Amino acid sequence: MYLICNSLLILQNNSLPVSVTLIASELLVSDGQKIESGEPITSGPKNPHEILRIQGVEEVQTYLVNEVQTVYRSQGVHIHDKHIEVILKQMLRKVRIENAGESGLLPGELLDKFDFEELNGKMLSENKEPAEAIPVLLGVTRASLVTDSFLAAASFQETARVLTEAAVNGSVDQLSGLKENVIIGRLIPARMDKSPEGLALLGIDKERDSNGVTGLTGMTQAPATFEEALAAIASDDDTGSNKDSGSSDDLLGLLSNENEDIAEKESSEELNLENVLNIEEDIDSEVNEETDSNEKSE
Repeated sequence: MYLICNSLLILQNNSLPVSVTLIASELLVSDGQKIESGEPITSGPKNPHEILRIQGVEEVQTYLVNEVQTVYRSQGVHIHDKHIEVILKQMLRKVRIENAGESGLLPGELLDKFDFEELNGKMLSENKEPAEAIPVLLGVTRASLVTDSFLAAASFQETARVLTEAAVNGSVDQLSGLKENVIIGRLIPARMDKSPEGLALLGIDKERDSNGVTGLTGMTQAPATFEEALAAIASDDDTGSNKDSGSSDDLLGLLSNENEDIAEKESSEELNLENVLNIEEDIDSEVNEETDSNEKSE
């Protein structure tokens, strides 16, 4: 590509050059300068979708992180890049199918890139034609609504539409993420002893883990289906009600024992008081007798 007299001359292989007149803006290049694809030629923000299409995923991630950090740092706020990268990871987790091959997918369909890689690996192992796809940059709202969990999507936005589509399609939430487990009141499926990397960090081998020796207190694995989750919640409620009834009986027993102790203490105190009164009466009678005897002697 060459810039000649405020016009961009694009040279392509085996084709005629194309001249594009630039919109009035501050130019960052000079006449006759050779530039690379994706390099900005005017001032202003770049289109992230074009960066993704021309330069790839890593370049658009770097650009967006730098742009967000520029805004925060201009206000004196320092944020670690990892917090922005976590959001960008979700925005770039989908791919759009360009050529379905023999996978049975539809062109233009959005698919999780990890599922896409797994599907293509299966196609290659079976000597079939794999699918072709391009990465897609989704907005935060769109990325949240195209998640595999309809519970997580419904809790974000467009609740009625998400639940209606899930009901019509007969969707089943596998409860594989954090948000959907929190919604139904279960512990999050975050266990280090359920992945090879976590086992390596814990220094635990798979044999010990399979024998159940390495169970971590306070954590649980999400059930396979939504129906199993509801059944588990119902059983937990029954167990909790039984525990509540048992605890109430124990409490009544403790209260009755306490009342008996109090009654015994009160009765003993009454006896002690009667004894004191009797002693006082005896002393008074003895004093009176001595007084009478003294008067008679006088």
